[in-house]
Order: sequence, then structure tokens, then C-alpha cells
Amino acid sequence: MSVRHTINAAVNKGLRPTGFQLVRGHSADPAISAFLPAKRIVKQAGRAGQSVGDYLDSYSAEPGATAETVEAMLELSGLTTAERVCEIGPGSGRYSTRILSALRPTSYEVYETAPDWIAYLRQELPSLVFRPTDGKTLGSTPSASVDLVHTHKLLSYIPFVTALGYLDEMARVVRSGGTVASLEFGLPPAPLPRAAWELYTGIGLPVAGLAIGKGWHEVGGFLRGSIRDFYARLPLDRQLALWREAGVDDIRVRRLSLGGGIVIWGRRE
Repeated sequence: MSVRHTINAAVNKGLRPTGFQLVRGHSADPAISAFLPAKRIVKQAGRAGQSVGDYLDSYSAEPGATAETVEAMLELSGLTTAERVCEIGPGSGRYSTRILSALRPTSYEVYETAPDWIAYLRQELPSLVFRPTDGKTLGSTPSASVDLVHTHKLLSYIPFVTALGYLDEMARVVRSGGTVASLEFGLPPAPLPRAAWELYTGIGLPVAGLAIGKGWHEVGGFLRGSIRDFYARLPLDRQLALWREAGVDDIRVRRLSLGGGIVIWGRRE
């Protein structure tokens, strides 16, 4: 294990309660700053003798986090099967893999902008249906056509207007009675966790980024402003109101860790 990886793992272990992790990578979408690069992650997962999903969980000091998130989403939504699923930004496919196994859909559509992960997913999950993406809509998916549409840590990471558009699109493509689900970064509501969040995102992330290597400082500096801006424009109660206005009902919310992560899910009327 390299010194850089050791430092990164230690920093991310400390960041875990805030819902943040340091990453580095590339996406073809200019609105998105950084993603984990497929080639490097796949190589390191192989060296560690782990699946890519398990490696990413351990890499970010969150062993089992992906499985826990998917299990909670399925349990709380009551989903046991689904004919058609749509996922925005599957990346490494760690959520896709578990949902494919649990629900066994006949069709699983994905919208992804990172060319390296698209190539990886085509090889590892050949059953996925890749839709052409403009990075802001689900234009290739018909209205009221899927049983589940979901995304993970994307909406609070992209431009505000784009996030609003995706919310409307998610509500549009799900059928009546279908499920809409999202896991996002959050702002801890309690004073002490919020103070820790401010410290980590204001000082810890940028400083740690400088220590780890080129490009990581920009990631640390970007996330804090992006998430603050998202919640300044769309506080949680407003987000839920927009979901309802779009036609999503029976909305439920669960905060993860100390509030640095939020799961929202609901059903289409």
C-alpha cells in the first residue's frame, strides 16, 4: 500500500461522519469536477483481492456502506421486485450490482457521463442499457415507464438548475406506484455535528487535499461550496415540497451517520 493511499485512507476515516470522502478522477461532463478514475480503481481493487464495490467502500473507510444503503432503500420502500430500473450516474456500478441482484429487473437503464466507467460497466455488467446522456435529462426514457429510478450523491454535487431538472425527470419517468430514491450529501442539523462538518469542509478537506496530491485540493474546496449552495437554495423541506409538486407522494427521509448523508425516497402518485 502506497504512502498516498495510507494518508488518504486515514483522512477519509476521519471524514466518514460528515458524509464526505476525498476522490480524484475524470468525467466528460464539465459541470462535474472529479470522480474516481476507473483504470486506477480497478487495478487497486484487484491488488487488494476485492470487488470494485467492496474496495471503494474500504477505500473510503466505509466497509459495507453500499450494501447497507441499498438494503435500507429496498426495505423502507418495500421493493421486492421491479421490471424496469433507471439509475443516474452509476459510476463503478456498486449500487447497480446489488440492485440487479436483489430485484432482477428485465431492464436496467443507466445515464453515465464518465467514459472510463462506461467502458468498465459495459464489460462487467453487460445487461445494463446505456442511454445517451446530455448530463441534465433522462430524455431517452419514456414517461411513466420504470418501477424504480434512483441516484446516489449526485444532485447536491451538480449545478443547481441541473439538479432541479433531474428531480422533475425522475418523477416523469417513474410509473404510477413506482419508487423514486436519492442518497445525497447533507448538512448536519445538530450544532456539534454541524461544527465538525464546517471544520472538516472548511479546513480539513482542502489541507488534506494538498497533502495527498495534485487535484485533491480542488475537490476538497469544491464540495463545501457546492453542498452549501444546494441547501441554501433547496433546504430539505423545500426539496420535499418539490418532490410532492412533481407528483411524488409517501415521501420518507433518513439521515445517515451524523447527518452528512440523507436518503430520500417516495412513490409516484
